[in-house]
Amino acid sequence: MGPKNDIVIGAVSGYDWAHVEPWARSLVATEFTGVAVVIVYDRDHRGDVVARNLESLGLYAVRMPLRGSVYNTRFADIADVLRTFARSVRFVVVTDVRDVYFQTDPVTWLESNLKRPFLAVGEAVRYSDEEWNRDNLQRSFPAQTGRLRSTVVRNVGVLAGRVDMMADLCLAVSLIAESTGRPIADQSAYNLLLDMEPYRSAVQLVASEDGFACPAGTLGDPDKVATLRPFLLEPEPILAAEGVQTAGGKLYPIVHQYDRVPEWHRALLSRLQSVPVADAQDVCRSMPDDPFSKRARSPSSRAGLARVLADVDGASILHVAHSFGIPRARSSIPLYSPVPDSPSSSDGSSDAP
Repeated sequence: MGPKNDIVIGAVSGYDWAHVEPWARSLVATEFTGVAVVIVYDRDHRGDVVARNLESLGLYAVRMPLRGSVYNTRFADIADVLRTFARSVRFVVVTDVRDVYFQTDPVTWLESNLKRPFLAVGEAVRYSDEEWNRDNLQRSFPAQTGRLRSTVVRNVGVLAGRVDMMADLCLAVSLIAESTGRPIADQSAYNLLLDMEPYRSAVQLVASEDGFACPAGTLGDPDKVATLRPFLLEPEPILAAEGVQTAGGKLYPIVHQYDRVPEWHRALLSRLQSVPVADAQDVCRSMPDDPFSKRARSPSSRAGLARVLADVDGASILHVAHSFGIPRARSSIPLYSPVPDSPSSSDGSSDAP
């Protein structure tokens, strides 16, 4: 087996390229050397534009239909991608896309600081003291509100860890969130899992001051921080010449919900490198009618996942690879080995009745 790769992955629905561009450009600017993937749910012209521009930056788009709420179901689809290539992946960073900005390569932080299978980023406030999370938990899992009331809220918009743990964690978040019947239950589902074994023993609880991801929604948003300040459990981050930092001066690799802080928003966007991308008319002219044509599946100049610009029937990534002529016994590039179609569990049990 070749060297392990790393993946940064997110999903988008209903977003124009302008919403995705800061995520993509900022990650490229960090010189991240792994594979960056965006699941693009829009199967229309808008999705074509996003996919084509991701490609122009050397990133990868996976096209599939949205089967329910993007907040809940994206995690099951992310899990599918991760399981497909798990044997050749080391670290995974799962993020929101519209409101995430990368200042440095997040994998560098993980290499030096990750001590457990995965980490969870805190919002520096307890459930009992923050209205949105408290109300979302009450609507999603009313019987569990007492259990989580005194715990620190962990944000589901930035997850990171080893690929095996991350794949199953993402699937678990999706399954539990979907069970509520509510369209936005992902964060409550995630926090409930974190308070349950085995996740409670496997997670590394990361504070804002640890310097991995800045929770700007609670520690930076001027519309909220004044009200929350008496309840905040950590000092507020700062904007310095180098970028957004912890109060102790550590530069965050990831700034989450940066767009809620106007000063940060302006400063960070001004740092983005100018990289030519296709406009809407260019995409109309350049996208092939057949998504599996030679042009659509031409290899990237960058090592990593095979470039996938369409998944016409919404099947798994393995099916897409098969559509490209790759046998199901192999992954989308020879370096990778897929997880077996019917793996047995470690204790020898199976799903058979």
